[in-house]
Amino acid sequence: MVARWLSLLDTYDFKIEHRKGTLHGNADALSRRPRRRCKRDECLQCQNGSECEVNVNAITRSHLTQSDASTSKTVTSPESNLNDRSKDYKGDNRLQTRATNSNWLGQWSSDELVTEQKNDAAIRHITQLLETHTQKPEVKSTNQEFKLLMRQWQSLKVSNGLLYRIYENEDTGPHFQLVTPHAMRREIMHQLHNVRTAGHLGREKTLNRIKARFYWPGMTDDVSRWCQSCMSCQKRKPGPGLGKSPMQHCTVYGPMECIAIDILGPLPTTDDGNWYIMVVGDYFSKWSETYALRQHTAQTVADKLVTEFICRFSTPTRIHTDQGPEFESHLFARMCKLLDIEKSRTTPYHPQSDGMVERYNRTLAMMLAMFVSENKDDWDDHLPYLCMAYRAYIHDSTKCSPNLLMLGREISLPIDVMTGNSICTPELNCPNIYIEWVRESMQRSFDFAHGNLQSSFCRQKRYYDTKLKSRDYKVDSLVFRWYPPEANQKLGLGWIGPYKVIRKISDITYEIERCADNKRKIVHVDHLKPVVLQTELNEIDAQEMNITGLYESTDDTELSNHKIDDADDHSYQKGIETVEMNSPKFSRTGSLIKPPVLFSPY
Repeated sequence: MVARWLSLLDTYDFKIEHRKGTLHGNADALSRRPRRRCKRDECLQCQNGSECEVNVNAITRSHLTQSDASTSKTVTSPESNLNDRSKDYKGDNRLQTRATNSNWLGQWSSDELVTEQKNDAAIRHITQLLETHTQKPEVKSTNQEFKLLMRQWQSLKVSNGLLYRIYENEDTGPHFQLVTPHAMRREIMHQLHNVRTAGHLGREKTLNRIKARFYWPGMTDDVSRWCQSCMSCQKRKPGPGLGKSPMQHCTVYGPMECIAIDILGPLPTTDDGNWYIMVVGDYFSKWSETYALRQHTAQTVADKLVTEFICRFSTPTRIHTDQGPEFESHLFARMCKLLDIEKSRTTPYHPQSDGMVERYNRTLAMMLAMFVSENKDDWDDHLPYLCMAYRAYIHDSTKCSPNLLMLGREISLPIDVMTGNSICTPELNCPNIYIEWVRESMQRSFDFAHGNLQSSFCRQKRYYDTKLKSRDYKVDSLVFRWYPPEANQKLGLGWIGPYKVIRKISDITYEIERCADNKRKIVHVDHLKPVVLQTELNEIDAQEMNITGLYESTDDTELSNHKIDDADDHSYQKGIETVEMNSPKFSRTGSLIKPPVLFSPY
């Protein structure tokens, strides 16, 4: 390769000269992409090829001066402090210019703020009254926001055409709040809750941030609805949490009426290469069989079920499994159809729907841990013996052993052989009489076990149903779905969606459809929670301002029957009639129940 290059270069006349690397700027510029200081794709300055100066800006109210405050207390606005600090700063003047001009954050100028307040009917009329009256006038109006602002007449202040409210805080002292028109409220809540500098914090923290800068009547309800309807908060934060529906019961009357199948594993690999355990349990007799498997494919599971279980104990009426791929395969469905077996399944990620076999898996894992070797590679050798031990004990639900209900007799254990004792049976010489005795004994055992199963279910249901969180959803309503694989991740959201409810299958199962790709799922009602959509804010300012009876007065009798929910404000509550509160009420868990407050300013 090098020889060919040399032969090609020999055809040219050239002279080799050394050139410093710093002089190769033209070649370096061609090999590199220009670096952008601004990371926004929609930046017009970067698209035009000019240098983008990334500026940072905050909403300011520098037009308010300390001399305008005619109150008994000294009130200092944050802007005046900022201006005082800027006067002492003797650094680069460009930093001060960038603090007021931003190319990435929308900025409201003083003229725009004045215009927005004039467009708000309630704020416009309050501003006009403050500019023309020295005392509080008597005003009659149907606008509730106007009424609430009039109640705070002593705390309102007009400066440079803008309406402010003097807010007294016990910790920080009095400061000014901009009375916010309706058109700006949604953007303010977005900037103080949704963006990265806000952090999607809760209602109280978001409300405190807003109260430090702005004010409008009913702001507490607006912030509460805004935080509750935030999609990111609904997906990550627990909110109402998982539901809890009443306990359900599978009623069975005899052995092999309903069996459950589950796969336990993966476990440590044994010497025979087994990784999994296939568990089969009977709902009535609690008889359990376990089979060690190398893999749990549909063919392996179906073959083991037919050859090892069905051929020995007969065909069951119904098979209940989870939604594992081996149980949802076409092969397994074809097997159930050929044997005339009804197939049922649990809802996704809800093992409580198959509680019997899941509880047996826990017991089996505990027993295996007691007998396996140090390397845990011989657990498949212990399976037959541990199943024998489990079937010989009396079950708590049936008050009978699985051997008695499935085989009609108790088996002899090794201790019986060692002591010479055997299970006593009546000495009947006639085979027909013995058959009748076995039949009657089995029927009595079945009736006894069935009654105990019902009593056990009632006892378990009584304890389980103590703290229910029942939920019911209408068709076409939007819900979130709890997804454990996403919730188990470190930065996972947990709740996915939204989904639309297609139909209600039963009291605890729903069919839902994902709004993004129209994929349908059948899920448990406990894994659903309603989607809180963003609703319109209080449209009080859109009401007509019918003001009548305008004259000077300091009487507050017209509005004294309303209560203002503002425990931190004391400047305007003097002279307002107090409202008698009822005795406190507490919830079942001991939390204080706060009554709703009509026409609250927050």
